[in-house]
Amino acid sequence: ENSWDQFQNFSARFYTEPEARRLFLDFVRMLTGRTNTVTGLVYRDDPTIMSWQLGNEPRGFEHTDAYQMGVPETAAAVKEMAPQQLVSLGGEGKLTSLERTAFEKVSQAAALDYLPLHIWIENWSWYDPQRGEETFYPAMGRAMGRRR
Repeated sequence: ENSWDQFQNFSARFYTEPEARRLFLDFVRMLTGRTNTVTGLVYRDDPTIMSWQLGNEPRGFEHTDAYQMGVPETAAAVKEMAPQQLVSLGGEGKLTSLERTAFEKVSQAAALDYLPLHIWIENWSWYDPQRGEETFYPAMGRAMGRRR
């Protein structure tokens, strides 16, 4: 049985595999070119679609260099396919203790319009529901960027 970290390291190989990246962009091209069956508009022209997110909490792990190069390239490609819509990373931001998110570096990609922030106060052990009264307010402080 493999661990969660092993799975994430395996998944991060995406950034090192040109064929996987090509297939991903082919899929995005197909999706942005799809016609909305309700509005009749092509997705890339549909104002009800605000944004395209590169991934859900993407990370480089053991492939951080490839990830750091891949994010700007991918964001630029998506922006070219859907220039009327926003593009975002989809990462956890810099509050997480995971160094391999390379947040500071990848967030500077020119084609990224905004950066969402995923906060997991319980998963990151900032909040303990068994000690809710004691841990809630410190966890909220950390979530707002105040380190303890």
